[in-house]
Amino acid sequence: MQRDCESGFELVSRTPRLRASAALQTLQTTVEADVDLTAEVTALAEKMDQTTLRLRHAYVALCQSEQTYPCDASTRSQILELKQDLALRYEGVADQAEAATMHLEAGDEGARQQAREAIKQASDSLGETGQDEEVADRGEGKPPKRQSATGSYELVRIAPGSFTMGSSPADPERYDGELHARVTIDRPFLMGRYEVTQGQWASLMGENPTAHRDAGACARWGVDDALPVTCVSWCDAIRFANQLSTVEGLEQVYEVRVSEDRGCTARVDRVANGYRLPTEAEWEYAARAGAQARWGSTSEASRLCTVANVRDQTARPSGDFARYVDFAACEDGRIGLAPVGSYQANPWGLHDMIGNVAEWVEDDDHAREGVLLDVRGTFPVTKGGSFLDEPRWSRVAYRRGQASFWSGWQVGVRLARNAE
Repeated sequence: MQRDCESGFELVSRTPRLRASAALQTLQTTVEADVDLTAEVTALAEKMDQTTLRLRHAYVALCQSEQTYPCDASTRSQILELKQDLALRYEGVADQAEAATMHLEAGDEGARQQAREAIKQASDSLGETGQDEEVADRGEGKPPKRQSATGSYELVRIAPGSFTMGSSPADPERYDGELHARVTIDRPFLMGRYEVTQGQWASLMGENPTAHRDAGACARWGVDDALPVTCVSWCDAIRFANQLSTVEGLEQVYEVRVSEDRGCTARVDRVANGYRLPTEAEWEYAARAGAQARWGSTSEASRLCTVANVRDQTARPSGDFARYVDFAACEDGRIGLAPVGSYQANPWGLHDMIGNVAEWVEDDDHAREGVLLDVRGTFPVTKGGSFLDEPRWSRVAYRRGQASFWSGWQVGVRLARNAE
């Protein structure tokens, strides 16, 4: 299996790699009388060799994973992305090495400096070590490094803008409450790149609710540090946000108050710099990522399994799903929770906005159009659908209100912060 995968890497990388090697060899000959430039070109050649080893390791790991789990659409997608990525890297080296040679041979004023800049750009084209190692780790079934059990949480900056929220009244799958309105996000904010993992929750709060709650029923869908945390209520989620803020020396956003129904409400400090839940408008804006697609990254049902862990054809034969009728028209080879980041990110770099687990937002069910109230928690909303949900319930516009104390097998959390 490994030999076949290594041969596959040689085949897909051969043409751009040979072009890059030839361009570097020509450049080395051109600069041989210049000690400093020779050292820079030698370092570039060594970096390309190291990059080739990392890319080969990443490709082989993903290739072997695909052969072991041939129905895993996520792995197939990562292999395709890696093929495109390695071609761009080698072509970047070739283009810049050829440009450096051209500058030096022309002998124009400033040619040496232009050549040095081209060599630096060639080095930048090869990328960083970490991203290749992470791809290889994912292919070997290891959790993403950025989602370790240490409690670290990666955020993506989201620029302000306007979008159409909700669903059209003409949409046959529309539910009441999916208000169709133009909404403006007037300030940048930070959004979690991934859903909060079980490892992160346990390291901060001292226990993993997925493993222990609901008499062990939550655990049936997966217990692992890399999987998203589940069986957390809205009250749990805002307390987690406050605790993470405290640990990182930030201001707490929520003043939590226990309510008579065993749940809670919270007064929200809108200017605090700590962690919080995204508003429903922020969540939907980030999930759409500049588009109006039904499931954020796509409106094509056949592509849904490349971007989201939802109830699909893989689950149809399972007795756990016997009572369900509607399934996505695709399959990803997975039943239950998936490690965060297993599916393609949306155009803004956010993973699992659709599927895997539904995510609590700050808004109550009656709060729409991004209206920011001082007190929340009377009947908060989840968004995005989950591995248990059919495509209709996983649409970006779909929203489901729940009691603030309620928790479910399929519900987790993603955090946000005000941007400084």
